[in-house]
Amino acid sequence: MVKYLLSFIYWAFSFLPFFFGQEPYSFLDYYGEDPSSTIQFFQNQGQVTNLDGEVVPSILYYSKNSHPEVYIGGNTLSLVAQEPETDSTSRLHRVDLWHYQSEGWSPPLATEPTPTQHNFFFPHCGPNGITRVQGYRRVTLENIYPGIDLQVYSNANGLKFYYIIEPGVSPSLLKLQAVGVDSLVVDPTFAEMYLGSYKLILPQVIAYQMDSGNQPQLINPPVIYQDEGNDIIGFHIAGYDPNKHLILSISLPVNSNLPSIPQATENLCWSTYHGYGDNFPGSDDDESQLVKTDQAGNVFVAGDTDSFAFPTVVGTTFGLNKSKFGEKDVYVAKFDSVGVNRAGTYYGGSSFERVLDMCITSSGEVTLCGFTRSSDLDFDLFPYRGGIDGFLVKLDNNLSTLVWKTYIGGQASDECYALTVTPQGNLVIVGQTGSQPNQDFPLNTINAGPNPYNQSNNSGLGDGFIMEFNPNHQLIWSTYFGGPQLDRVTGIASNSQNDLYLVGITGSSVPASSNPIANPTPCSAPSQGFFPDCFDTNGYNQAYGGGNFDLFVASFDGNRNLTWSTYFGGTGLEETVDARSEGQIIVNPNIPDQVYISGYTLITSSFPKAGSGKAFTYLPGDTTQTIKAPVPFIARFDHHDLNWTTFWGCDNFISTSGVIFPSFSNNILGISMDNVNRLYVVGFTDCDIPSLPGEYCDVPTDSTRFPICPQAGFFLQENMFGAPVLRGETDAFIASFNQGNELI
Repeated sequence: MVKYLLSFIYWAFSFLPFFFGQEPYSFLDYYGEDPSSTIQFFQNQGQVTNLDGEVVPSILYYSKNSHPEVYIGGNTLSLVAQEPETDSTSRLHRVDLWHYQSEGWSPPLATEPTPTQHNFFFPHCGPNGITRVQGYRRVTLENIYPGIDLQVYSNANGLKFYYIIEPGVSPSLLKLQAVGVDSLVVDPTFAEMYLGSYKLILPQVIAYQMDSGNQPQLINPPVIYQDEGNDIIGFHIAGYDPNKHLILSISLPVNSNLPSIPQATENLCWSTYHGYGDNFPGSDDDESQLVKTDQAGNVFVAGDTDSFAFPTVVGTTFGLNKSKFGEKDVYVAKFDSVGVNRAGTYYGGSSFERVLDMCITSSGEVTLCGFTRSSDLDFDLFPYRGGIDGFLVKLDNNLSTLVWKTYIGGQASDECYALTVTPQGNLVIVGQTGSQPNQDFPLNTINAGPNPYNQSNNSGLGDGFIMEFNPNHQLIWSTYFGGPQLDRVTGIASNSQNDLYLVGITGSSVPASSNPIANPTPCSAPSQGFFPDCFDTNGYNQAYGGGNFDLFVASFDGNRNLTWSTYFGGTGLEETVDARSEGQIIVNPNIPDQVYISGYTLITSSFPKAGSGKAFTYLPGDTTQTIKAPVPFIARFDHHDLNWTTFWGCDNFISTSGVIFPSFSNNILGISMDNVNRLYVVGFTDCDIPSLPGEYCDVPTDSTRFPICPQAGFFLQENMFGAPVLRGETDAFIASFNQGNELI
């Protein structure tokens, strides 16, 4: 209770300047630049915790999308940066810039509100969370010294500290003590703060005053940094008018590893980085791999973050495990149709969470599913059963209200991989479970329809599962799906007729149809030891192809009867795309029984192939390598029958010390369709040779070339000569196909 009371006191005092009509001194940035469109400050209302999980009420405001991060607390500015230590660990650096001999400070004044609000649903935030925390462009700390204010603000080059010195006040009062550094090197034009080999630099101070026309005038000679001992930095300033306000602008310590800002490009509506704390390549703080839009054109981005913990002590914290479960929480952000960040929400417990799929209902509610080891998440239906459980959480369109939430699973390991919304508004989720019914895994077929598919036993090393909830969040159907080996349902889609389509992987190679004595009723739940196949005489039906895993594709009608189920694959290993990718299986919104899937295969020669006319049907040119990378593919089914398959990417083999290894950087991460029957495919590639102009929009004759299809009026990443170009070790790609399966 005490920590919440302290947070409230800080929060209440921060509004006092508004009540008394105070406004910060107004001035122009020396370069005349507008404020950054991304850097903003949020008030700590009790959401910030340290690495020990303790609330940190001394932090009043913070900015996590600056580099390094900045935390404002009274008369102290804390700078926090992360860097890799090993492949699995990282260091977290914290330097406190303390205003030396400052005798007091006024509560901070936040001004220039942004369109963004943040919401926090952590256990320490209470049952209703901490919501609608407003973002601001500027924070002012008045009277850190008598007559000296600090404004923390930004321009296009990043965050700045602006010290405003009133007429008649000596700038010699201003002194910064660097707490937590191993050493401090002060040069007249810069100051370097070292934490081991890591270095933060305070660059040249810019001093200026406003002239009679309210334009900034640079002060000469330049400001000189002074080393005053005990890691204290002073400032020597001459040549200014003591009868005017004096402004000292200090840039945030620079970091040479920062990425460049994306440039505006023709036909690209908007683009932005999104994430916090990723100060170094490889620190992997924030991962965004889920994107959905609502009917109003808002864009929702979801992923995982480990960037919300404040270092407990100053200096360097070593050996932070980058894959430590407790460091990951879920976040979801909302952007409007022109790219303005409207909201961001954090969700998690005391251990780890990973979000794997997201969907938007017709009313705009945002639903997320994944898995967690946290036992202290709030729930409305099923409690935490132990180990790893799935989770399901629904937010309103503003991301500020938890509409509904529940754990999913039993006492063993359970993971929710994907979800969809039916035309009736039912929510259907799929995943994998190791839990048996006697381990509290929730099963229900009572309200699903007449004689729904009902596999009541987990018959293998782990089975897939399907669960359906009605709009009142009641469980109306729940069943296992799988055979005696490992089975996983990784994708789910529904059509306008309330049918469901599934995709997944299975190691269960014996189908139920192979033993009609043990399984006398086709398309029903099989006996132990068999995989639930279901033949459609007019559709595609395949035996187990081979390898450790095959794909499977299945469908259920509106009464949740199994209407089709088949293996899909060749003699090698097949897998679907990463379970957190959206679009593993999709249904054409205009053609209810047209289905697309994506995945990978290790052996292309025996993989099912289909396509006719001008369909894009790429086949890797070299299938003889002993070590072969997984090759991404796309497949289409019409009326359950295989209509088209193609592989994607290029043959890009890497030679290391005379040994040939394949590239693993051709990946399909998602597929989607628009309302005019065009298929879109997104992913990333390291294929650095584009197809030749004479072969644009067709299969390259040289399989080491990546297929390119430029079209007038559409975005094309190109070099100065107008040719397509790969700009990094790997780049993202987007491709589109028409109903004739042609690359367009």
